[in-house]
Amino acid sequence: MKLVISLAATVVALTSVPAAAVPTDAVPGRSADRAAAAAKAVVTASAEQVTEGDSLTLRVKVPTSKDAKKVVLEERRDDVFGDPTWDRIDGTRAKARLAFATTVTAQNEATYRVTVTYRGREKPVASRPVTVTVWRWIALQEFEPYLQSSTATYTEADINGTSYAVWGGYGSTARSWEARVTPGRNCTKFRAVLGLSDGSDDGSSGVVSFTSDEATTVYQSPSLVPGMTVPVALDLAAPYRFGMSATNTSADKVRSYPMVADGAFYCTGIED
Repeated sequence: MKLVISLAATVVALTSVPAAAVPTDAVPGRSADRAAAAAKAVVTASAEQVTEGDSLTLRVKVPTSKDAKKVVLEERRDDVFGDPTWDRIDGTRAKARLAFATTVTAQNEATYRVTVTYRGREKPVASRPVTVTVWRWIALQEFEPYLQSSTATYTEADINGTSYAVWGGYGSTARSWEARVTPGRNCTKFRAVLGLSDGSDDGSSGVVSFTSDEATTVYQSPSLVPGMTVPVALDLAAPYRFGMSATNTSADKVRSYPMVADGAFYCTGIED
């Protein structure tokens, strides 16, 4: 009976301790961790789609900035094994609202997040990632033709005294050349400079034309003559196939080599 009374008294004594007497730091950092865990920063990008090399602004809102110490901007990359990693891009002292400016160098898409370091919390708190689509100009020479005239090729040539990377045809008896490549519905623009190579005869002429998906002519040049260059910028409806043709329109036995110089497609979704 005495033992039961003693235990009961002990229980009463323990439950009678005022709440203020229970130490709030019994588990160091626990309350701060709980507050910080719910305080993920919110990141928004200034654009949903960008061109490689553009400047992009990432705006950050830190909900509990009074408890925050530092904000770090990170970009997702793949390591040599193809595993995702987060690389530090920039960092600054925390405040309620801030912005980072960065130059986009990723292919096809760029993904960013911020981590916030809070007082009383050992590990930073990461925001949800934000992803933007990245477009880039890819040289025509990167697209291997699936069909091409035997005397047509990628090479270098001078047009009006300037050296270019070109597609075109050679051969004293050839009068026309053709090639087709496969952008694969990843590209929405094409640009190039058109002209006759400086190896063409005096008094020669030629034309260049482009087709989309093997059937629709999307461009035909004016008559090209030596010393003439024509810049071309085309909007494309994301074709699966893209065709190029060059034609010597000179008199018989006059050599003319129409060229597509510095051609490039504007694409996303294509890996190197």
